[in-house]
Amino acid sequence: MAYLGLIFVSVLAYPTHPPLERTFVEVVRSQFASWDTNHDQILSRAEVDALVNNPAIRGEEAAAVATIKRLQRGKKATLEDLPLADLPKILKDAAPKYRSMVKKLSNLNQAIFSENEPSLIKIHQGPMGNCFMLAPVGSLVNLDPATIRKMIKVLPDRKVEVAFGASKILTDLPTDVEIAMGGRTENGGIYLNILEKAYGRLVASRKHSDVESATDAIASGGSATPFLQAVTSDKPKHLRLGPKQKNPDKAALELLEVAKMVGEHKSLAVLGTATEVKTKGISPKHAYAILGAEGSNIIIWNPHGQTYRPKGTAGIEFGYPTTHGIFKVPASEVVQIFLGLTHCAVPKI
Repeated sequence: MAYLGLIFVSVLAYPTHPPLERTFVEVVRSQFASWDTNHDQILSRAEVDALVNNPAIRGEEAAAVATIKRLQRGKKATLEDLPLADLPKILKDAAPKYRSMVKKLSNLNQAIFSENEPSLIKIHQGPMGNCFMLAPVGSLVNLDPATIRKMIKVLPDRKVEVAFGASKILTDLPTDVEIAMGGRTENGGIYLNILEKAYGRLVASRKHSDVESATDAIASGGSATPFLQAVTSDKPKHLRLGPKQKNPDKAALELLEVAKMVGEHKSLAVLGTATEVKTKGISPKHAYAILGAEGSNIIIWNPHGQTYRPKGTAGIEFGYPTTHGIFKVPASEVVQIFLGLTHCAVPKI
């Protein structure tokens, strides 16, 4: 199947990480004096952002900074500035985040691409709310994994140029902190984190937003439409789904035609869900990629890349068997579960 296709690419290697053994509190306490640049016993957002952008912050220190940044980021932020005296107060929220990012960094392959990459079945959304970007990325990998490789140009001095259609974004390689907060590719390289950082720069520039941390611009949700338009130079089309669709049978047929065009490598397509979803295994306010059609079924990919087994008969109530984020849903049921479809012609890269 197309979505399992693999390619061979050159490898650009970076140093491996030192052993990761200390706790979150131990790391922060040991580094606080050097991180607190104005010596006021408080880690401000600006000081944390400076650490996020610092390539010298690696390993456990990077995991600790990423943990603090995650607690400060987004609409559900639980932390503003961090006084040293308040460190024990955030431990309950911080410890599990720190452990997960320590694990990620300890297994990290900092090549741009490993052999046989990109691979759709190895892509997983990280803690950022950027499914609206990753679902189209999955569509591109499904279309042709080499498309992603062509988007990224490696330059000297830790620089990369990333092409989103006609827009070319020059940025530094992601730091360990940015990698820890971003998506993962199961040791497949850091190309996904490069795309995240570069697209964050592009979004910030279009919003005239002066963000210190590039991925802040894409960390808390958005629309797939600008990404699709950027990479394809085509104006995306939309199809309303869900309870407000007055002709569900017609919508299911149109949806199936779009999915067939995706399978023929003629279109990219992304589905979105509403704020409330009753189907188990389907996330609310989330973007999914369409990979193709099989009979009357739509083949769908969830950027979380998870495995799920329904605890009842597969369908609208209990959900659908899912492996590596990939599952099949009858077109008529997609119309009921999802809120809308966005699709466009394939890019010319």
